[in-house]
Amino acid sequence: MRIYHYEKFEGIDSLTSAEMPTPKPGAREILVRVQAVSLNYKDLFIAKGVPPRLQPGALIPLSDAAGEVVEVGSGVERVSAGDRVV
Repeated sequence: MRIYHYEKFEGIDSLTSAEMPTPKPGAREILVRVQAVSLNYKDLFIAKGVPPRLQPGALIPLSDAAGEVVEVGSGVERVSAGDRVV
């Protein structure tokens, strides 16, 4: 799967893309195929390293997203594969 992440906090232009294996959901987790995202003001703060306690290295910025549940882990009862979520 393709991800967009920060290796360093030098502003929004330091957002880079990479490929990584698709994860499997654990207990009480779901896997969502993200179809739409928006970065908001909080994401701009993170791009600049605010708060300073954040550690760089594959930090994925995302505050708002919408997509479809692809897989559910054990213990998940409220959603099923195929459900649309935000």
